[in-house]
Amino acid sequence: MKKRKKPQPENKSNIKVRKHFPYFNIDTLLGIPNCVAATLITLPLTLIIQVFLSSMCENSLLAELISNVNEEWYMNTFFSSKNSSPSDLPDTTNYIIDIKDSYSSRENIAEVIWAVSAQKPRLICLDMIFPNGQSYDEKMSQHLLDTISLVRQTTPIVVASYQGNESEVCHSYFTDSLNLEYGLSDILGFQRFTPSINAHLRISAKVAQMAGVNINLLPQDLVINYKEKVIGQQPIYEREDLNHLSDLKGKIVLIGQRNSPDDMHSTPFIIDQHYQMPGTDIVAYEISSLLADSSSPNYGLFRPYTFCNTAQNLLFFMLMSLLLNLCYHFIRILMKNHQIWLQWVKFILIILAEYLIIKTCFLITDWLFIIPNIVLFMLSVLLVEPIYETTYYLTHKSKDAQ
Repeated sequence: MKKRKKPQPENKSNIKVRKHFPYFNIDTLLGIPNCVAATLITLPLTLIIQVFLSSMCENSLLAELISNVNEEWYMNTFFSSKNSSPSDLPDTTNYIIDIKDSYSSRENIAEVIWAVSAQKPRLICLDMIFPNGQSYDEKMSQHLLDTISLVRQTTPIVVASYQGNESEVCHSYFTDSLNLEYGLSDILGFQRFTPSINAHLRISAKVAQMAGVNINLLPQDLVINYKEKVIGQQPIYEREDLNHLSDLKGKIVLIGQRNSPDDMHSTPFIIDQHYQMPGTDIVAYEISSLLADSSSPNYGLFRPYTFCNTAQNLLFFMLMSLLLNLCYHFIRILMKNHQIWLQWVKFILIILAEYLIIKTCFLITDWLFIIPNIVLFMLSVLLVEPIYETTYYLTHKSKDAQ
């Protein structure tokens, strides 16, 4: 009889040991990882939400609430964040001549306009309104009128007017007689820029138009860049100050009063360490955004902001949803044996996700100068758990059926 050979022990070195990584073992639905499937399911829901929000009546309570969160709160927080560490880059387009009360008679203002025009500026914007009336010195009023009449022959001049709630526009006494270009000085807020009121251009839009900007080609939804910047300015206390004017050649010079209590406006964001801004400064910020030159190395400091279109919002939404679904997947596996703690961890995840979404949106706005629909991004956080749990249920239901 032949002896049977003893079975030789297997060479352990030849055995391939498959390591199992449970945290990376992502279930699949129809061959698609759950995280991706959940994100894909989010897409039609996002479209439905987008259509619903866009079709709502603009005056409805929900539409107003969403608009305030998406535009006002978001941009106000963005500007406050950026202005907490402002840039020192100067605005070389605008210059403000700040006339103080000690040198504000009509004769004095005529001298200021004459001295500024001698510097050969690109344009003079007179951000002051001079009403007509017998209480004003006729000689001084005539002197101001004659000075503006002479200056306009060599330097373009735009003068301020005001409408408010009145049916007619309020002009200075010389606007019609000299047939001067004018713009409304009405301040309409700090959100979407409004170039005109009742077919009358606002003063910043009028200045931009006279500087060569086609107002009709401006984006319909535009937000002025209120990131704090250095705008040159010089206070005029007395005639002697006119002998020390800065070089104003080729600049747009705004002549006004920055310390006038009637022209101080509350801002919803911090700027220059305050929540207030003179009307003349607001006009200067608007002009700098409307005249932002893409060839300038400092273009990013002045460029206005526009809103994301639907495709851009959906793209950002999908990327955000995918990231949140991945995070939720790993947390769910890590805490599967600790259901009580899982609820607390999910709550903390929502708080962190909201914070990261805001920071991510700030980066998008800062780098690309577009304003994402942050309301949709916030909704992505609320949709993560129910959509992921739905795909998880469908996955295991199909496995059990097999």
